[in-house]
Amino acid sequence: MSTVKYQSKRRIGLLGGSFNPPHAGHIYISKLALKRMLLDEIWWMISPGNPLKKLKPTSFRHRKEIAESLIQDSRIVISDFEFKTNTHITSATITKLKQAYPRLDFFWLMGADNLIEFHKWEQWQTIFHTVPIVVFSRDCYDLKGITSKASRIYAPAFRPIWRFPKKYYPSPPLWTFVKSSTLRISSTQIREEQQNDPIRT
Repeated sequence: MSTVKYQSKRRIGLLGGSFNPPHAGHIYISKLALKRMLLDEIWWMISPGNPLKKLKPTSFRHRKEIAESLIQDSRIVISDFEFKTNTHITSATITKLKQAYPRLDFFWLMGADNLIEFHKWEQWQTIFHTVPIVVFSRDCYDLKGITSKASRIYAPAFRPIWRFPKKYYPSPPLWTFVKSSTLRISSTQIREEQQNDPIRT
């Protein structure tokens, strides 16, 4: 993603992850976030590697190329920010983004499955206190997500989607949950299908 100079405050959703590989579920969440949160853009923050995952992802370039082939909406932007800054920790990424783009308002987007282990992320509480967080439905993970350690600790900061500010940038900590028709698809599922495909083996 090339450096862009914005002249006014814009609402930017950050969708982080390994994207190993990117898929239709990422597109679905991005479009839903643009609509429900009144965001101007979604930035896919493709990580060089996730420290909590044992499986090493394919090359950044490969994942970025697949992501670019999927996107047909100019409001969804593929970011190489973490790759260029060699950042693997979400809290550090967000801090650097706010320093690089002080005139943008950022929101962290993630699935309910990530909320389950969010308390294991490095400096996870810093994330809660730096940007508003938007959590999306994710198959059978919803109940575990909304009853997770992070959810319990930050229960006072929760606002239902209809009470979540959309006309201005809310002061964190603040988070919400977006219930939606969830696509039953994941990067893990796609990798397993590719491994079992006789044409690919």
